[in-house]
Amino acid sequence: MSKQIKNILKFVFFAGIGAVMLWLVYRDQDFGELLQKMSEIQWEWLVLAAFVMMAAHVSRALRWNLLLESVSTKKPRFINTFFAVLIMYFVNLAVPRLGEVTRSGIVSRYGKIPFSKVLGTMVTERAMDMLLLIILTIIVFILQGSVVGDFIRGNPEFKAQLGFLLKWQFWLAFTAFGLVMLSLLVLVAKGTFDKYRIFAKTGEFIRSFLHGIKSIFYLKRPFAFIGHSIFIYVMYFSMLWICFPAFPGIESLGGLAALTIFVAGSYGMVAPAPNGMGAWHFMTIQTMIIYGIPESDAKLFALIVHGLQMIMLVIAGLIATIGLPLVNRERL
Repeated sequence: MSKQIKNILKFVFFAGIGAVMLWLVYRDQDFGELLQKMSEIQWEWLVLAAFVMMAAHVSRALRWNLLLESVSTKKPRFINTFFAVLIMYFVNLAVPRLGEVTRSGIVSRYGKIPFSKVLGTMVTERAMDMLLLIILTIIVFILQGSVVGDFIRGNPEFKAQLGFLLKWQFWLAFTAFGLVMLSLLVLVAKGTFDKYRIFAKTGEFIRSFLHGIKSIFYLKRPFAFIGHSIFIYVMYFSMLWICFPAFPGIESLGGLAALTIFVAGSYGMVAPAPNGMGAWHFMTIQTMIIYGIPESDAKLFALIVHGLQMIMLVIAGLIATIGLPLVNRERL
């Protein structure tokens, strides 16, 4: 089977997953109602959100340059890393995770840097992104855990299913389980169970994650790298929050609500579907309902905001794909 056919099959498979998940979320929705509510949207806020999203991509390219400078004597051009980042997101819409390999190949080709070294920088990038998401999750859990508890208590249908979250016995058992799992992960990371394939792969992932975090402090400019990482997440969060005033009934949500919705949606992005399609919608909608947003309003918000992201990624990706060979004509 040729590589092109494999990629087409992968695209159909992952797009199918996203389409099914999206259908499950919106299967009972009256789209006539959504179309009617779209006329009330203040679109200028969404335009501003698009510029904020692009600022995050610029910062991601600058952060990546810091990593590339640490593994090569050749300084990569910003325009190449920036276009590579845009193409990464564009390719990921077709086949999730393929974009990381694609952008590494682009920078390796145009920057004359060994592919293995470029690909290795992905470990540090992903480790930092994961660490920041974990930190934000802990912050949300501490600051907004009571909001979720109050919602469960005030809604009988949720209390019947999630009432166990309010019992101290559950949290005691959860803490004990967490300590046991943490101890197991430490042993796995040390290679104690490497003779078993599943544990060997898990141990390799944990060691790569820890190596990625530690390698940050061996960079030429570690604090610049950390600063860009924080800025990227601030921009991602700001993009979501800026969209709130565009939708009647949602503009009243505050910063902590926005942060909770942002973190929940971030976990939806992990799903093997184009840009987290379906999973992001579900996580975002359910979290907004907790904050008192009617389900129909939450569904409209998720559909429009995610659609904006997809359109921006397609447009930016196409521009980068066309522009990349043009800005490098004299270098090939």
